[in-house]
Amino acid sequence: MRRNESECLSTVTNRRMRKRIVLAATVIVLLVYYYTRRLSKYQQSTRWHRLRTMIRISLERIRPIVRLLLAMSRTERTVYAPTLSFIQAARGKALPSSSSSSSSSSSSSKKLILYQWPLSYFSGKIRAFLRYQRVEFEQVVATPRILREVLLPATKSHTVPQLRIGSTVIHDSTSIMEEVVRTVPNATIVEPQTTRQRITCQILELMGDEWLLVPAFHFRWAYSGNGTLSQKMPMVENSSETNLLREHRKFNCAQWGHFLKPTSTEKEKETIGTFMIDNLMLNGYTSIKRCMRDLGVTDVTVHAWESSCRNFLSKFDEHLTLIPYVLGSKPSTADFSLLGPIYAHLSRDPYPKHMMRKNYPNAFNWAKRLHDDGGGKPALRGRWMWNDSVPSTVLPLLRIFFKEMFPVLKRTCQVLTEYIKEEKPIKLPCGSFGPGSIDQEVPYGPLTCEFELPVDEDNVVKGRRMVIPYHVWLLQRLEETVIKMTKSGERKKMRGFLSSIDGLELLDLSKVLSGCRVKKIKGELFVDYDGISSRRNKYK
Repeated sequence: MRRNESECLSTVTNRRMRKRIVLAATVIVLLVYYYTRRLSKYQQSTRWHRLRTMIRISLERIRPIVRLLLAMSRTERTVYAPTLSFIQAARGKALPSSSSSSSSSSSSSKKLILYQWPLSYFSGKIRAFLRYQRVEFEQVVATPRILREVLLPATKSHTVPQLRIGSTVIHDSTSIMEEVVRTVPNATIVEPQTTRQRITCQILELMGDEWLLVPAFHFRWAYSGNGTLSQKMPMVENSSETNLLREHRKFNCAQWGHFLKPTSTEKEKETIGTFMIDNLMLNGYTSIKRCMRDLGVTDVTVHAWESSCRNFLSKFDEHLTLIPYVLGSKPSTADFSLLGPIYAHLSRDPYPKHMMRKNYPNAFNWAKRLHDDGGGKPALRGRWMWNDSVPSTVLPLLRIFFKEMFPVLKRTCQVLTEYIKEEKPIKLPCGSFGPGSIDQEVPYGPLTCEFELPVDEDNVVKGRRMVIPYHVWLLQRLEETVIKMTKSGERKKMRGFLSSIDGLELLDLSKVLSGCRVKKIKGELFVDYDGISSRRNKYK
């Protein structure tokens, strides 16, 4: 009897539970229906992508997190603690400034302080620029603690370089150079004001800062793994260079250990850096591998990216056999921008360094000369070419821009225009290396686009990469130059120059940018709706 009663109670309970589940599911379906019916197809696709990508990323993180926790359980705290501190800095967790850090910054308020990493892409660019300017500045390795105590509170960014001028901390290498020229007494102007030379510098700035960034980071990280499947990245086969790859990995472990804990011994630096690379940077699709995938480096495209880099270096090396810098015997913004990838990654990391010294010795020596002493006294006495001339050996570099990068920039503007129209965002992701928003995740994100890259003269490969709104901000600077030169009566001269580099499309840049204007405020990017409205009215 009791058994029958318990079975009846269990049946009733199960029925009630099923009814509640059905009711809850019905409510959820109705809510989703009433929510999505108000959305456009674009917005529905975006919401579905976000859900799908969140699930994918969460699943991709399980194994790496388990490996990290297991590694920590087998390792001394002094080895893994710096990596954890960097993770907290990368996630934007600032610390209250200590009295020591605040007092040191106030006591040095009249001196420029460069927060940098020796291994950093853009730190090398700014370091060389300040040395060329012959200004006194102090270099500070931006350890995880400094990132959290000083830089995150000041600029909300954990990336370097950042420059303190008085009480102000400036982030972004382009903004740093502009501010130094504007505020530091007797600073030398490094961006020409004439038509052809200024356009040349701004194009090569885009190439150096944003396009060569991809192969430069690829050469560093694809060849730094320990050979395990979890660290494998797209690469060109190189089984004959085992010793060089071993040296490359050891060097990168040591230089990352120096950034994490610069006061430790060389052996400790290598151990700390090895832990970080093996358990964070190359541990599954959680960090570097995910960033490179979103930048468009895959097994299909990797050969094309390396070929593109070698093609550019080959033509730049040929130019440097005749002229010491891009525009003459004096460095310009083009030189400092190209120095970012060519010095910090390609001329220091052992694997690409071997390639540079063997195949591109002029570019290798140029990078060392410009970085170590800002070009020295000959650069200070130098000058750009007369009469706004651009060396004929530079024109092939500019043609590479219009063949490879400019189609991606146009597609970036198209995708961002549609995104702004449909999603109406206020703030946009700002970084260039890795996604700052789930909408930038390939392959389905609304802020992604297809691109083509030539492998050789006859073959191209197709891929997909994230859209980077910061590229639009840099394009707007180039647009300002085009407009300014057009208004000053230089249109015919500019048209002839652009025709010689296959770049006449630049004259229509304002139309391309009309629906995706952006503005930068304190290092962050926002949609410029006022600018979009005025441009749309102009081009109706």
